[in-house]
Amino acid sequence: KMMAQHKQFEDDILELASQNEKTNAKIKMLAQEKNVAVGRIRELEREREIATSEIGKISIQKKVLECEMEKTTSQMEERLQQKEEDVSVLTEKRNELEKEKEELGKKYGESWRSRQLVLASIKKLQSQ
Repeated sequence: KMMAQHKQFEDDILELASQNEKTNAKIKMLAQEKNVAVGRIRELEREREIATSEIGKISIQKKVLECEMEKTTSQMEERLQQKEEDVSVLTEKRNELEKEKEELGKKYGESWRSRQLVLASIKKLQSQ
């Protein structure tokens, strides 16, 4: 009977040793999986940091472009306003020149008529 118990203990010990080996193998496999997962997490964190850095750079570039756009818009508005002022000044000058032309035309017309009348009178006198 003792031999049977002893045999049972040996079988139990062998079974436990086998289970222990399986458990140790599983622990090693899980440790390897954990190391792979930790490596992947670090890789993802580096990618996130790079993406965050790129987002920061793009944000700065966007602000620079917005400032340049505002500056350009402001310059264009100033140039447009200057052109409008130039047009206004030139229109006013044109109107003044038109008035002067009309006045000169009237004077010249009157002068021309007067001269024609004088010439006609002189011819009349000469023919008499």
